[in-house]
Amino acid sequence: AGTAPKAVLIYPTAGTVLTPGQLVHVRWTVQDPDSQKFCEQEIFMTVKGTRYQISPEMGYRTRRYNWYVPNIPGNAVIDLHLGCERGSRWEASFPQPNNWFTIKAIDSTN
Repeated sequence: AGTAPKAVLIYPTAGTVLTPGQLVHVRWTVQDPDSQKFCEQEIFMTVKGTRYQISPEMGYRTRRYNWYVPNIPGNAVIDLHLGCERGSRWEASFPQPNNWFTIKAIDSTN
């Protein structure tokens, strides 16, 4: 049977305030006790109940993604998604609700 991989967000951390257009280095770790059970990963973000994909499909060794913050103000949560579409074909999502962050609204009156 084995142990499934687990993904944990390192940055952005809880309470971080981000600005639309800001370059953010999203970082995470993956614990994979059975070594390479997953072969790809993606990053999603949820703001006000809507889920957005913020990265392309990445290889299983990737642990950093450079992301430009979109103009979608509100509290946001990252969801690290691991999976493999070959062989056993499986997917798992790892939402990070304890690491919620805020995308601040841009004041359009300036």
